[in-house]
Amino acid sequence: IVADDFESTAVGAIPAGFTRTGEIGVEDGAPELVQRLDPDVILLAVGDGTDGQEAVRRLAPISERAKLLVLIRGGDPDLALQMIRLGARGVIQKRKAPDEL
Repeated sequence: IVADDFESTAVGAIPAGFTRTGEIGVEDGAPELVQRLDPDVILLAVGDGTDGQEAVRRLAPISERAKLLVLIRGGDPDLALQMIRLGARGVIQKRKAPDEL
């Protein structure tokens, strides 16, 4: 599942060989989509601030199987560490080119 308020960022990060089972805006029902589709991976693109932290807090506990990967802007190590503490399995900087992600 790709959850992003700016579709072009996260959608471009889907590598060849993966199937996108769902796309949704972060605030448009992502928890319900995760429950319904039970994906292997959730790619969550977030901005700076508490909205991204709240999204991770809401999505991380929904599926024990799904791996939550978070795309963040910039290289703030404190934000990356906070995302991991909230339940993300990994953090990737958005500033990388989509083919590098």
